[in-house]
Amino acid sequence: MVGSLQFLSDIPVFGGFSLAFLLGGLAWWLYRRETQGSVTKPLDWILPSLRAVAVALIVLTLLEPIIESEQREGQPGKVILAIDTSESMSLIEGDRPYALGRLQRAEKSLGGEAGLIAALQDRFDVSVQSIGDDGELRFLWDSSEEREWQQDLEAPTGENPVLPESSALVSDTSLSTSTAIGNALQNIGKSEVGSDNNKVVVLLTDGQNNTGASPIATAEDLPEGVSVFSLGFGPAEETPDLHVAEVQTATRIFSEGNLFGTATIAERIPKGRSYSVQVDYSGEVVWEQSISSKAKSARKVAFSFPVQKLLDIAKTANASVEYAALPVKLEVRVKSLDDRIESNNTRAAYTSVITQRAKLLLVDGRSRWETRYIKNMFTRDASWELKSVILKPDYSLLGDDALTTEGNERSVASAVTNELPLTKADLFEYDLVFLGDVPPGRLPAEFLEHLAEFVSIRGSGLICIDGVRGNLKDEGYEALREVFPVRWNESMLEGKWNVEPTELGEQLAALQLDEDSAASSSFWQELPEVDFLAAVEPQLGAEVLLEAKRGNTTHPLMVTRRSGAGRVLYFATDETWRWRFEEADKVHTRIWNQWVRWTMSQPYSQSNDYIALDTGDPSYAVGESVEIRCRLRDDSGMPRSGQTVTAVVEDSSGKQRRFVLGELSEVEGSYRALAGDLPAGDYRVRLEAAGFPAEALRLESEFGVLQPVSLEMSATTCNVGLLQEIAERSGGEYFGEGEMEELIQAIRPRSGGKILLSTMILWQSYWWFCAAILLLVVEWGLRKRAGLI
Repeated sequence: MVGSLQFLSDIPVFGGFSLAFLLGGLAWWLYRRETQGSVTKPLDWILPSLRAVAVALIVLTLLEPIIESEQREGQPGKVILAIDTSESMSLIEGDRPYALGRLQRAEKSLGGEAGLIAALQDRFDVSVQSIGDDGELRFLWDSSEEREWQQDLEAPTGENPVLPESSALVSDTSLSTSTAIGNALQNIGKSEVGSDNNKVVVLLTDGQNNTGASPIATAEDLPEGVSVFSLGFGPAEETPDLHVAEVQTATRIFSEGNLFGTATIAERIPKGRSYSVQVDYSGEVVWEQSISSKAKSARKVAFSFPVQKLLDIAKTANASVEYAALPVKLEVRVKSLDDRIESNNTRAAYTSVITQRAKLLLVDGRSRWETRYIKNMFTRDASWELKSVILKPDYSLLGDDALTTEGNERSVASAVTNELPLTKADLFEYDLVFLGDVPPGRLPAEFLEHLAEFVSIRGSGLICIDGVRGNLKDEGYEALREVFPVRWNESMLEGKWNVEPTELGEQLAALQLDEDSAASSSFWQELPEVDFLAAVEPQLGAEVLLEAKRGNTTHPLMVTRRSGAGRVLYFATDETWRWRFEEADKVHTRIWNQWVRWTMSQPYSQSNDYIALDTGDPSYAVGESVEIRCRLRDDSGMPRSGQTVTAVVEDSSGKQRRFVLGELSEVEGSYRALAGDLPAGDYRVRLEAAGFPAEALRLESEFGVLQPVSLEMSATTCNVGLLQEIAERSGGEYFGEGEMEELIQAIRPRSGGKILLSTMILWQSYWWFCAAILLLVVEWGLRKRAGLI
């Protein structure tokens, strides 16, 4: 016999006992004042104590105490109710008896007077567990634990309390993206090895197993005494259904032209039936098409519409926000009168509409091969806006006197630099500058000074490409000396040099030539050699990313260093154009795009007069951290430092998470934080910061967190054959969800004993009442004997 004292009241147990102690103590103190000196010892303290205990018992009735006892006869068995919580179990077929989702129906079969728990817990220890990703089991409830949900207190003594209908055992369990029944059975088998009593496993599932160990083989290898009964959910025959399996579109698109994408649709409706496919943005339809079914399991439907539609909708919603990159969540949905499962009709896709192209400035002293290819590469690419300034002297602009004047470089420069952004404001309009092999006399001194501030203060990028004439090491570049990541030795190194990444460079995404790291290393080894190499050494704090190697000799080839808020990338060669040999743009274009994006400061996706905000990519995978960046300005447009800035990340249900942004020491008025551990869903981000207008703080950025592509919806029927085979191989039976009573009758004989549960409601019992009355009677009798009455 095992018994336990429990309290059912909503009043906290600690609070109830504290109140009983307080009132009982008060009664003792008042009574003690009356008896002290009036009665003999030990009655002077016995009488107050009896009164205090009686008062405490009466107060404790507010806690509604009960005693639950359990008595076992024989050897009761054990039942494990394992409920499948995968995405396919969320399907709602729509027709009776399938008006509820499969998971809701499975959950409903557990509780209530006719549920599995109530029907089996008098003969079995019952455990409820959910099956998650990779067959992982999650404990939900166990009858041997405290029965916190058994609240049917009107049941006569001796009857088993049952779970209420609204037990909601799995309501807070996230849906898994795969089903691994075999793995789940393996985990159950490991936990039951060596047990004495009989074990029954009840699988509540649709049987759509799509990963992990073989369920049939695992069922055969279960420990002795463990049998599996399966309760199948969902129709055995294919339900007419349209399913958006996948949506593909570019993650970044430009405001000019059209957005192109494809939707993969599973057509589980009769051939020739009509259905529509539409693309929605912010609740408005931006594309729609009527399609005749071909009854294909994976049909690709292409869609295209002007990007301007998205911008017009966003501008209408918030005209005060300037977008450099508009985050867009598209929803592709299908509609058909033949479709009976609507829960899989929509799938989201995320992209960013780039409204402002990155601005590049290329400055060189002559049109080298390297310069030509870089110019052509970024001019052809619609994502960049490149301005090229070649400072080759044009003496015809100066007259005959200049042609005969020695050392007249400054006069020559004044005639050819009219295309340079000479003011700081004009230069700061660019995101990155290429600086080539330019004689310093051809560049105005104020331009070089502005260029140093362009890097260190504005936080922009500078790429220096050295040349055979060695102009960059000239004393005329003194204004940039603290910015350069290298110092020069000899003018150049002779011979041919192979190129390979350093250990640091191999870890840098900007140097990856292939998604596979091994293939990327192979690419570097196969690249053509370079003939020219400037002899340099890295400055303090600089990092060497690429090395030129010949035999056992190595020299820095690509060196980088942060300078203030920006970054400088230096190349000791101007022969990366040789890497186009045979590979053409496969390597050269990709690697230069990666280098430029890594070097330049990343623009903020949206801004107003006070705040700029960015959350990076339009979507992330589960487990990835989201970088939240912001820049704050005051009324005059100056950086706002020393602020306490909090990012409020809110999901579609309204649940909020807060992340404090730290100020970047190298960029005044800029703040950053990483938001991690975000579950799949849609998110909005806004900022909280004191001293800013409410209108400015309404600025929001959006992104999505995506689960991996799920196999769960590839089949929507109940896999009766698999569930029957699992049950047969393990010595159990299969039942459909309408055969609950038959399942219970088949399981009950598997137990070798009984569990008798009883509940004594103390606060409503004669025992509790009599105890309080008895204390008061004894106290009254002793009081009378002492002459106090």
